[in-house]
Amino acid sequence: PISVGVDRDIAPADRAVVERALVVRTSTPLVGAWSWTGPREVRFRPVAYWPGNSQVQVQADLTGVQLADGAMGSGNSITSFAIGPSMVTKVDAVTHQASVYRNGSLVKTIPVTTGKPGFETRSGTVVITTKEPIRIMDAATGGTNPEDPEYYRIEVHWAMRITSTGEFLHAAPWSVYAQGKRNVSHGCIGMGTDNAQWLFDRSNVGDVVEVSGTSVQQNLGNGVTVWMNSWDAWLADSATSALTTAPLDSTQPAVAIPTPAV
Repeated sequence: PISVGVDRDIAPADRAVVERALVVRTSTPLVGAWSWTGPREVRFRPVAYWPGNSQVQVQADLTGVQLADGAMGSGNSITSFAIGPSMVTKVDAVTHQASVYRNGSLVKTIPVTTGKPGFETRSGTVVITTKEPIRIMDAATGGTNPEDPEYYRIEVHWAMRITSTGEFLHAAPWSVYAQGKRNVSHGCIGMGTDNAQWLFDRSNVGDVVEVSGTSVQQNLGNGVTVWMNSWDAWLADSATSALTTAPLDSTQPAVAIPTPAV
């Protein structure tokens, strides 16, 4: 999501004026909305995933905008970024397969293993937040005592983080025997080294990972989990509701979508 923060608490009654001072422009018009995560942060996301191969510009015209009692905004800015190819990896913990979709087409199916009983991988929609060619995995960071039989400290390759609590996609050559057959990991999604490097080389930070088939649901806020919010729940924390983004590099504003009568 696009995230905008301020350094004063914004009361609910003042949030609409802040949202209207933030303009999102896209190369392909889409429907989205701002939604507040707290009194100092508002985020924008589309109804569905960002379209691949598109351009986005965010204009914040906050100078002179009343942000709180006695406080006025004091800065305008324009930020632009590009979105790469659509890349969605769907991990099924029941079939032990990861189906990789690029620009809407299935391009590869990878045998995987996910978390074993007691260490189940969480089901839900998350995104890749970091990419590391080499990472030391230490179970102590998750609270496992080094004297515990489940403790491990190991170097892994082609690691891509998907949650704050330590779930990754990564190479797991030691579990090739189980990949595509059963779940033996401590919560990460493991695959063969060649497959892990293939996925690492084609994935970007922000790409979507959908995990299904486990009895444990992902926690909202455990990484980037905005796609787990229903659209109605997202709009519930918006002061201006849904809008259609403005054309890229234009002076036109975003267009509010009228709320249907109840």
